[in-house]
Amino acid sequence: MSVFDGMSDIFAETFGREANYFAPGAGAAVPCTIIVNEASQERVELAAKPNVAGKRIAVRVSEIPEPVRDGRFVEDDSGASYVIVGKPVLDVADPSMWICKVA
Repeated sequence: MSVFDGMSDIFAETFGREANYFAPGAGAAVPCTIIVNEASQERVELAAKPNVAGKRIAVRVSEIPEPVRDGRFVEDDSGASYVIVGKPVLDVADPSMWICKVA
């Protein structure tokens, strides 16, 4: 048990956007809630990764158990599309969230 348990739900409800996830080669969409931020190397779990300009998406593990490179998130309201670049990593502070760099 961690002090961060349950925080992913609060963050998703507060800052989240309704979206769909499309795994590479899969035709079916998986509904999810994403949190979109500017990409940054300040995150401990991304420090050793190549810097990629763009955005970073957080998504709950309970919604998308295993996002993969070239997977795509599409926002319901705006239709904005984000493709995962690199390997998604679990958030160090809250391992119930995936952190995905996207372009």
